[in-house]
Amino acid sequence: MGSLCLRRVPPERLEDTLSLCDKIAIKGLVFSDLRKSAAYPGRGAFTAEELEIAADRAGLRYLRARRCALFGMSLAGEKY
Repeated sequence: MGSLCLRRVPPERLEDTLSLCDKIAIKGLVFSDLRKSAAYPGRGAFTAEELEIAADRAGLRYLRARRCALFGMSLAGEKY
C-alpha cells in the first residue's frame, strides 16, 4: 500500500514504478493519492485516465483507478 507516493514519481517513470511494485506485491496493490485538479495545481498528481493507461502499459490490467470523496484517488487491484 502506498499513500501519497505516486505524486513523487515523475510521469516518465510511472510505468516502471508500478511494474516494480507489482513484482514485490503478493496479493495486489493499493495506492491512494490526490487526483489532478485545479485545486492542487503543480502538485504532481495524476488523473484516473493517466493512472489506468500507465497500469495498462505496464501489463497490470488488474489495477483500476477510482475517484474518492473530494480530491482523492486510488489505484488498486487484486492479483489473479
